[in-house]
Amino acid sequence: MIMVLTGMTYNLKNPVDADARAWPARRPLLAELLRSAAPDVVGTQEGHHAQLLDIAADSGRYEILGAGRDADGGGEWCAVLYDPAVLTPVEQHHFWLSDTPDVPGSASWGNEVVRMATWARFRTAGGGELVWLNTHLDHRSAAARRRGAALIAERLAGVDGPLVVSGDFNCEPGSEPYAVLTGAGLADAWVAAEGRRFRTSGAGRVAAPAGQGTYGGWRAPRPDSGRIDWLLTRGPIVVHGAEICEDHDGGQWPSDHVPVRVELGLPAATPGT
Repeated sequence: MIMVLTGMTYNLKNPVDADARAWPARRPLLAELLRSAAPDVVGTQEGHHAQLLDIAADSGRYEILGAGRDADGGGEWCAVLYDPAVLTPVEQHHFWLSDTPDVPGSASWGNEVVRMATWARFRTAGGGELVWLNTHLDHRSAAARRRGAALIAERLAGVDGPLVVSGDFNCEPGSEPYAVLTGAGLADAWVAAEGRRFRTSGAGRVAAPAGQGTYGGWRAPRPDSGRIDWLLTRGPIVVHGAEICEDHDGGQWPSDHVPVRVELGLPAATPGT
């Protein structure tokens, strides 16, 4: 038996901007995007706790799993939003992309800001299991991105069964971090998808090129721009479809990134259970 789960990775953009890019102005657009795309689970980047609470309240659906990246628990989260009707968390862990990964707020390798990863093991509504890890690699230091990817691969080495890694990796396919993670057995869901689509507000879904970008800087990403937001999978998962969602309201965008949504076929029950 197979169950279909919809997942997403989305850099929400933190709430520091003003005017049309301020969080109160973007909040209803983001709520409508999530309502329309209807992912069962979303790996988010940059969101602060108050933003995540707003999203959960607006959806009437999601619960929040994660922690702030700073030593005091504040700042940006690499949160996982999940529908408790579909997924039940069994365990969760956080680690920091540094030489001391179990020290909250730690940073190494030239990271300009603190970087972390959050992961959880879920029991699915079908009786199987799913491990989901969400992260955000550094935006400036290539060395930090490479070593962060290596640490993630190391931490996932002993994970069996269906696995999804989501994140804003701040680098494109073909980069060293991408090679590290795909070398650890992870497959790029966008490349592996049985079908790729491109979704814009009011324009439905059309075929999307493999190289479609995900960072637009408050506008539509150029077709030849970098695809820096990825979902990677490992284990018994079939990627039925993937789409980049460019939902917006004229010149108003929910974020400076656009999300990637995937449809995943998972075993309804974990073998041996």
